Amino acid sequence: MKTSRLFVGPVGLGALAAVLVGCAGADHSADADRLRSDLAALPGVAQVKLDYAGPIVLDSAKVAIEVEMTEEAETSDAVAVVVRAYEAFSSTHDQEEGDVTVRLGDDVVHLRSFKPDAEVTAVEEALDRAAEVLPEGVVSADVNTQDVTNWPHVETTFTVTPMPARPGDGAERVLETLTRLEQEHGDIERAGWRVETRRAPRWSLGATTGFPGPKDRRLFRQLGDSAAPGAGVQVIEDFVAVELPRGTDPQRASAMAEQHLALLGGARKAFYDVNGRRSYHAMMSAGDCYFSTSAVGRRLLDDFGQQCREVNDDADPGDTDPGDTDEAG
Repeated sequence: MKTSRLFVGPVGLGALAAVLVGCAGADHSADADRLRSDLAALPGVAQVKLDYAGPIVLDSAKVAIEVEMTEEAETSDAVAVVVRAYEAFSSTHDQEEGDVTVRLGDDVVHLRSFKPDAEVTAVEEALDRAAEVLPEGVVSADVNTQDVTNWPHVETTFTVTPMPARPGDGAERVLETLTRLEQEHGDIERAGWRVETRRAPRWSLGATTGFPGPKDRRLFRQLGDSAAPGAGVQVIEDFVAVELPRGTDPQRASAMAEQHLALLGGARKAFYDVNGRRSYHAMMSAGDCYFSTSAVGRRLLDDFGQQCREVNDDADPGDTDPGDTDEAG
């Protein structure tokens, strides 16, 4: 019995290896290169870059395409590029992860695909509607066809930066831009919207589905009113992040956090981050809290750590923003 088991083991492993090799998908690198050539020949295309990662055991192939449009290109040219890419993603490359990113001036249109169910016509319609938004500022339109359950199996997320940027852009600029976008483009279905200012620290408000409602807009304004001087506030549904300027006084940061957490229901309910220029000071996720070793992070730990269910204050010193080490406090 022992001899038999020792003998059968390698044979079993070999059989398993053969099965796993068979699980790897087909290689479509030649098809991907033909797609690159097809896109490069379309009107308005300046440059096409292709990155194809072939399939491996238990992981699909990946097709990543970046397209630069010419200065003279029209939005319709950009739409045609993405539609042509999706025709290939939904047929030859339907079992592969597909990403195509098209840059048209300051605007970006990106499409994500993996085992998509959306018809080409549905994607084209979503892209045509996205093209209507591009003149609204600096726009990023993310079109997704992966794991979209509801018909027509395509959804779009818009991020709009109003232009021209103005000194002191903040909550009011974001709110007035969202109002205008909803008035002009509120009939676009299956879309999420986000508006953010151009200059850091950024102000940003958005929703994954539709536009932020009155409650979210009111909260955004209240958070802004109680933010530390020079800070930026970002709100995406239940998630709030505040970016503090370098040198913010820890006591001022703590007073701000106290007011914000009161608005958000406390540290055990809030999803609330306080960030520095390049790193975090504190991250609160419904009671699970992380605090950095910066002066602001240490002050927030002292003042709010007891409100958390779980506290991690063993941050890597490399996470500390050098600009925060000599903060007052």
